[in-house]
Amino acid sequence: MTYAIPVPLPSALVEHHAIDLDRKYTEGWGMEVKDAATAPSGDLYILYRVHRHTYGVADDEADPAKADFSYVLVSRYAPDGTLLATGVSGQSEFLSQDTTFGGRTTGLGQDLWWAKSLCLLPDGTLAATGAEDQTHLITADLTTVTARHTMPHRRHEDGPRDPFASSISTTRAGRLLCTTGEYGLYNYGS
Repeated sequence: MTYAIPVPLPSALVEHHAIDLDRKYTEGWGMEVKDAATAPSGDLYILYRVHRHTYGVADDEADPAKADFSYVLVSRYAPDGTLLATGVSGQSEFLSQDTTFGGRTTGLGQDLWWAKSLCLLPDGTLAATGAEDQTHLITADLTTVTARHTMPHRRHEDGPRDPFASSISTTRAGRLLCTTGEYGLYNYGS
């Protein structure tokens, strides 16, 4: 059975940045699905990125209605598609505001912008992973980032690294399969 899942664009974010929902993606703002993960209970987690880039707007534009932005949203849905919670990662001035909307919205800090994939670990923790061996562990209810592993942004000539994981998946046996960035490749294999 196929059904539509509501996009969890928080009304507070729409209001803060004066997003015109009638504008087309090609006219400045957009939203994309990066990845999805399913829990044994049937709950579905989806990783989204919402952003706006307007040509001719200064990088230091103070008016949030005009400024460019980028956020990562991690949403949790019940098996029937009901939105349960959304974690928002992005600009700190917005996250300090009350961002509650249908379901619960929580701030996950400013540093998930690089996230590209999700993995539900056997204990119910959600792992958000991405390039440069960035991994964040998030509670199942999306209220807290419990651990962070970040690597400095380095080029191949900067010397050896201590990689962690660029992507994690769970096997049927409950083991974790992790891929890491290889030293010397920098962005060529990410």
